Amino acid sequence: MSGLQYPIKRKSFQISYDLALIDKMEGFEFERYVGELFQKFDFNVVVTKKSQDFGCDVVLEKNGDRIAIQTKRSTDKVSLKAVQEIVASLKKYDARIGVVISNAKFTKSARQLAKINDVVMINRNALLRLIDLAKMDKTRRNFSRCQKQVRNLDSKVNLSGTKMLI
Repeated sequence: MSGLQYPIKRKSFQISYDLALIDKMEGFEFERYVGELFQKFDFNVVVTKKSQDFGCDVVLEKNGDRIAIQTKRSTDKVSLKAVQEIVASLKKYDARIGVVISNAKFTKSARQLAKINDVVMINRNALLRLIDLAKMDKTRRNFSRCQKQVRNLDSKVNLSGTKMLI
């Protein structure tokens, strides 16, 4: 027995590796990384230009549905400004769903505003789970056992490819 109170489900060196890479990325590099991540879930991906993108960094399309993503690579908690930006960009990009993805956590006000506007928030832990899922063979991905944030994202943007989007 290892003496650990809780079992480790992910190799710690892999967590460190993923986080170290992400934490060292520049903002636009993180945007491209997120785009590549969603390509593994069979989305058509467009990374918007570096500036004057109206608050949307990545646009996803699948089955005629469009999703706008605001990415925030940060060392601090992400504020409600990120949620305001993605909400403002939805009409510009004709997107049905707004998502904010960060390598950090979110402030309470950001979470509250996201809930009011039905914006999906993916924090550091949920991002790592998405990375794990993207690395798996598609037939082995089990979204029902994921964190609530990832299940919520799957229910809205159809990561698993098993549901029709409304």
